[in-house]
Amino acid sequence: MWFELPLFILVGFIGGIFGAVFNQLNLRLTKFRHHYINKRWLLVIELLLVAATTVVIAFLLIIGTMNECRPIKTQLELNSPTIQLFCPDGQYNTMATIVFSTPEQAVRNLFHSEIGTYNAWSLLAFCIVYFCLTCWTYGVIVSSGLFIPSLLIGASWGRLIGIILHTLFPTSVK
Repeated sequence: MWFELPLFILVGFIGGIFGAVFNQLNLRLTKFRHHYINKRWLLVIELLLVAATTVVIAFLLIIGTMNECRPIKTQLELNSPTIQLFCPDGQYNTMATIVFSTPEQAVRNLFHSEIGTYNAWSLLAFCIVYFCLTCWTYGVIVSSGLFIPSLLIGASWGRLIGIILHTLFPTSVK
């Protein structure tokens, strides 16, 4: 419908801002690495720092949402990898499910799970943190790609927009 057009423009605009910020941060990180991290042992130290920071941040994200338990209620959720971490039987932790799944599984869950599966604040936190970690990780000594991380950031961003629109227009957005 025509009334959806401003929403699509807004989502595209914010996505474009995310892309420009990502490119600018990567350019600055590359210049920094080229200038200051130019010895082999420094590259390894940076890699260890990135890995340790990623683990600590993932742990903090999960600890911060450990009371965020949702009941497993559909066959899709039963067949999808859900993580029970800190939750009683028959329930799963939404943040742990995103963080501990492979990126491919997380994208699949974000695309195909029902309304109410994820919390908006968890998705916002995950999207921002994963965006920053992807930007920092890209360019370290270990080869890594941007395609799957970009899909995961976009899927979490899209799911977040869907949750917001469903909250604002519960009868129109399903």
